[in-house]
Amino acid sequence: MIEYNPRIPKWRQVADEIQRRIEAGEIGYNDVISEVRLELELEVSRPTIRQAIAYLRDELKLIETIPGRGSFVRENKPAP
Repeated sequence: MIEYNPRIPKWRQVADEIQRRIEAGEIGYNDVISEVRLELELEVSRPTIRQAIAYLRDELKLIETIPGRGSFVRENKPAP
């Protein structure tokens, strides 16, 4: 469980936590990002998890989403 800062959007704090887990190797290449597990662990709603995943996918390019299969950690971070 994270101690949430009320001055920062909750979805952003969740995205930061997921990013930290990816960079620490807790979530590895090709691992499924489980919305249900994160929802329970981080005690946030599913829309909050989805907004965080969308940010990590669309802005940071850390994960990819395959329709019908889920969201996965990308193999390599793209070059800036």
